[in-house]
Amino acid sequence: MLDLLAARGNDLLETDHLGMVTVDSDSARLEEVMVDEKPLRAAQAANRLGISTKELVRLVYTRRIRYVMINGIAHIPSDAVEEYQRQAG
Repeated sequence: MLDLLAARGNDLLETDHLGMVTVDSDSARLEEVMVDEKPLRAAQAANRLGISTKELVRLVYTRRIRYVMINGIAHIPSDAVEEYQRQAG
């Protein structure tokens, strides 16, 4: 998936020493990020939002929720769950 994202337009893929990047929900732009608390796995974030994991994956794929990539796997920061709840509410 990272290869697909990096191949789109002028997007640059940058990772920190932990292999973490974040994808802004408003664009395909990837940004380096330092995360203070451990991001949630898809099932955990879906549970907090009261939706299925499949629906959360769709939100990630369509970039409607912010996420970080850790070793090639999308995780959702806790504050991104709260952001999405405010936007959707």
